[in-house]
Amino acid sequence: SSTISPTSIVSVTPASAGSRREGGALRICTGCAASGGDLSRYRYVVLNSWDAPLLPALKAANPGLKALVYKNLSFTMSYTCSGGIDNRYLTAGVGYCDADRNHPDWFLTDPGGSRLNSYYFQQAWMMDVGNPAYQASWLSNVLADVRSAGWDGVLLDDTNTDMSWHLHGRTIARYPTSAAWRAATRSMLATVGPALRGSGFLAIPNLSAPWASDYDAQATWSDWLQFTSGAMQEYYSKWGSAASGWFAGNDWTYRQQFQELTESAGKIFLGLT
Repeated sequence: SSTISPTSIVSVTPASAGSRREGGALRICTGCAASGGDLSRYRYVVLNSWDAPLLPALKAANPGLKALVYKNLSFTMSYTCSGGIDNRYLTAGVGYCDADRNHPDWFLTDPGGSRLNSYYFQQAWMMDVGNPAYQASWLSNVLADVRSAGWDGVLLDDTNTDMSWHLHGRTIARYPTSAAWRAATRSMLATVGPALRGSGFLAIPNLSAPWASDYDAQATWSDWLQFTSGAMQEYYSKWGSAASGWFAGNDWTYRQQFQELTESAGKIFLGLT
């Protein structure tokens, strides 16, 4: 559902020596790129915006490396703002302070008018992904960031078909149903994905499509892929970070279908475990 974090995230996928269908693994660590770790054998890295100074050395050591900058699609973060001023480098596409001051209508609320944050990430605030002005601002800010630092593309976190995990029982007034939220997210992905790709950058959403009774998850995944360079699937082979929770049976079969759909479309698949 999310890899929101106030710390530096590095996700790396080993380069494949064989065909596209050869497997790989993805590693997450904090600070491993900055601490001199050997990333020369990896094909993709996902870094935060403030890690841009690392790119020249990383690419010199590995010319085939694709560096993706982390940007959240659905949230803005209040921890990246202080004294009314947003940080220079952001994990979101829109700064919290700027939105709070100039675009309060971009913040989603519950039916009582209270702003909605993630239940699990209290400083992550839900934004109106269906609002064309928010979409345009997000895209403009992200394009400026990727162009300024030599990024190869963007990891669009929280590209979710459903927000119930973050909501934890609450309701979005503007999008009271999962179907309404999916339509809004699709409209944003249809705007920013092709624009990023048309500007020469990869667009890889962390696409959450859980089992549900109100929609066809595989059809939605395939539909949304048309706008992107591929997709990341979080919890690719297990839940959590313990040495348990591995998928088996129908759970395994269900989740593997998304890799098949992505590769069949000729797109990049990144499995995050």
